[in-house]
Amino acid sequence: MKPLLHPTTQHQLEVAQANPGGYVFFGPRSVGKFTAAVEFARQLNCLGDTDSRACAHCLQFRAGNFPDLIILKPEEKISITVEQVRNLSKTLALSAYGAGTTRIVIVDQAHELTHPAQNALLKLLEEPPQRTRFLLVTPMLDSLLPTVQSRLGRVYFSPLVSDDISEYLVSRYQQLPDVAHELAELGMGLPGLAIAAMRLDDLNDDSSALMSAKKLLGGDIFTRLMWIKQTVDAKADVNVVMRSLQVLIGADMQADRASLEVTAQRLEALKTYYLQTDANVGNRVALERLAVEL
Repeated sequence: MKPLLHPTTQHQLEVAQANPGGYVFFGPRSVGKFTAAVEFARQLNCLGDTDSRACAHCLQFRAGNFPDLIILKPEEKISITVEQVRNLSKTLALSAYGAGTTRIVIVDQAHELTHPAQNALLKLLEEPPQRTRFLLVTPMLDSLLPTVQSRLGRVYFSPLVSDDISEYLVSRYQQLPDVAHELAELGMGLPGLAIAAMRLDDLNDDSSALMSAKKLLGGDIFTRLMWIKQTVDAKADVNVVMRSLQVLIGADMQADRASLEVTAQRLEALKTYYLQTDANVGNRVALERLAVEL
């Protein structure tokens, strides 16, 4: 499977493979940092060519059960606690499963590490166990303490071009090229959003929902009201459009095309729509209010 990596990032990872220690993958949310971290771990542990499908380690990665891949992330609480890092330290004190493997620790959502957890992790970064590398994944590099940052190489993930996302959706998820192109455009450089949109219920059967959501969010008030009239008159199901709209709102925020204030206003308008429909307010009335408040 072709990795979903920006070409410059792929080069950085190839260089990183020659260096010991740990790295922080940072950049916008949903840009593919975690996917790249797992791919990096696979490449380090591949027994042969990185494209080989016969490699035992690569098969374990694809099945999601490679024994020397450890993922640390928030559990019951929203943060990654010092207790979790201490338990990780105990695990790393044991020998790796494979005789010739490189053990990889991926700290997903590393910005959720508490300061005590970061200080505990710092000890591991300063004296990493043998054949162990750390990959911290975060959209907020400044959330990490300077002492932690100083122990890590940095790999920045920029938004991808639509063609790369489209190609990935075709090869990985067997999307039709036209649908993949539309999803890639919706993702606006962030493959995670394109994949989230792809997984919306019935999206593959009704890709026009994407265009409808764009009209509802980006059109002027007249365009929005005309779409509402046509949709209500046709007694169409707008649920898929509303979910697509939510993805679009997130995409605008992630790509810095909308401020947090604008995003909050849009999400509040969408929330009000759902509350009104749950309260049996007429669909036309709820949609018209949404059109005005977006």
